[in-house]
Amino acid sequence: MTVVISGYIEFEAHEDVPEIIRSARAHIEGALAEEGCIAYAWTQDHLTEGRVWVYEEWTSSDTLSAHLNSHWYRDMGGHLAQFARKGGTPPIKKYRVDREEPVYDSSGVAQGQFTDWLEDSSLERQRWTLSVCAVAVLDRRESRMGFPGDGISGLKQPCQNVIL
Repeated sequence: MTVVISGYIEFEAHEDVPEIIRSARAHIEGALAEEGCIAYAWTQDHLTEGRVWVYEEWTSSDTLSAHLNSHWYRDMGGHLAQFARKGGTPPIKKYRVDREEPVYDSSGVAQGQFTDWLEDSSLERQRWTLSVCAVAVLDRRESRMGFPGDGISGLKQPCQNVIL
C-alpha cells in the first residue's frame, strides 16, 4: 500500500531557505534513487517565510522503512541540523493510501468524492453507475418498486445517480 509523507518544517532564518534546499539536492536525489521512492520533494512555501514543505511518496511501508534506515535519511537529518528551526510546528505525518484515483473524472469535472468500486471475478475494479428513479409504491395487492416509464402513476421521486 502506498505511503505518503506530508508536512512542513519552519526555519528561523527564512533567508536561508533557498540555500537549505539547494544544498540538500544530493540528499534528495539519493532518496529519489532508492527502491520504492515515487516522489521526494522539498519545496519553499512562497506565502509563509521560512517554511519548507516536505512531500514523499513510497510504494510501501517497507520501502519507507528502508529509507528511514538509509544513509540518505541520516545525511539529510545532519544537513538540516545545521539550520535553526522554529519550535511549535506540527509533526510531519505519514499516511497509508487505500484508494487513489484522478481528481478529474472522464468528463473533465473535478470530483472531491471517491467513486465506489466493485471487484469483478478477475479482481479488476469497474465502475457501475445507474441512474435510478425509484420509489416504493404500495397498493392493496402488492408492494413493488416503481421506475420511470413503467406505467406507475404518481411517481414523483427525482432521479439520482447511484454508484454501485
